Amino acid sequence: WQITTSPATSTQLVDEIAGAATASSELTGLTSGTTYTVAVAAVGVAGRMGVTGTSNAVTLPVAPDPITDLGIVSTRPSRVTIGWTAVANAATYEVDRGNGSAPTQQTTTRVILTGPEYYTMYTASVTPIGADGTRGPTATVDYWIEDPVDTCVLPPYKQICP
Repeated sequence: WQITTSPATSTQLVDEIAGAATASSELTGLTSGTTYTVAVAAVGVAGRMGVTGTSNAVTLPVAPDPITDLGIVSTRPSRVTIGWTAVANAATYEVDRGNGSAPTQQTTTRVILTGPEYYTMYTASVTPIGADGTRGPTATVDYWIEDPVDTCVLPPYKQICP
């Protein structure tokens, strides 16, 4: 089999797999965001080409840019807020709080994180996801939650510890 792409970035000869009803090949050297068609032709023993089949045009997905500034925005007793700047090609963000809760999808760039355990180190991760589901690189930040009872401001007296 001969497999070619258009625009022409690769031509690959693939040997027929004996006894197999189908053959497959991984195309390499392709560029994200480029539209390709793929043509497959049978190659005979003497190198003669048989009938060629051509795919519909397919545009390769573009992965979202990486998040480069994930960090802690604010801290309060019993919660921490993390944030980042929106990145190109991201439609949503998958946030894993790292505290045992299930990851969530969101479109905002701020998240309030809570326990369940006070003074335990957690690692939150944020992954940008494109509209087509393509995932960008994951960014992480470490955080811990302070116990509201241990703080120096105790309502209703507004007492401040020295």
